[in-house]
Amino acid sequence: MKLIHRMALASFFIAFFPQFGNAQQQCGPVAGMEEHFANEYGERVVFEAVAEDTSIVVFLVNDQTQTWTIVVHDGVLACMVASGNGVNVLLPTGAAL
Repeated sequence: MKLIHRMALASFFIAFFPQFGNAQQQCGPVAGMEEHFANEYGERVVFEAVAEDTSIVVFLVNDQTQTWTIVVHDGVLACMVASGNGVNVLLPTGAAL
């Protein structure tokens, strides 16, 4: 059941947030991706989900500045597909769906 909720949440973000964020797509190696967004933007991974095509969807957030980034990767290559300002994280840190 948790997987269904995560997939639904990931689908929601993919379907609606790119319309409001920056649509620039930037790609690079998965290795070091989390560290890059942590160092550059202070963003942390809020959740990861597996899409139907087996790619991994990662949603990163900076709680203080309210910036967010969505990254999709295949285990080797990661691409930023959307980012923006203004996010409200509804789950407390460490809470699971």
